[in-house]
Amino acid sequence: MSDMQKNPADKVKLPAVGILVVGILGLVSALYSTLDVLFSLNASLAESFGLPPEAQKALAMGGAYGLISVVINVVGSVFLIWAAMGMMKLRGHTAALVASVIAMIPCWGCCCLGLPVGIWALIVLLNPEVKAAFDAHD
Repeated sequence: MSDMQKNPADKVKLPAVGILVVGILGLVSALYSTLDVLFSLNASLAESFGLPPEAQKALAMGGAYGLISVVINVVGSVFLIWAAMGMMKLRGHTAALVASVIAMIPCWGCCCLGLPVGIWALIVLLNPEVKAAFDAHD
């Protein structure tokens, strides 16, 4: 069956799954980053290695910035998962478009996967038939 003959729900299914995978990989990445931040924030660990106070302070600052990064990663990944689930049900066209763009930013799980998936999802979501199907379901 050619792409032109598929119904809109079938057209969005695979790109939505791709965005879902990018979101899940982002959460896995956030878990790893959280562990990394916890070790960076542990000043007693740095002290036990005999690091000078300046190095301990730098580790703590890196940990604080890392914590902010983890929070942004978790929020973004949860949004990607939520938007992908809505996309599969043809709900939330704007959220799906935003998720497609966010997936292309090289900081969600696996940037090499997010870029082509985001582009693919944008192409599908900008199809007039797909947009009309979203409008009919919203």
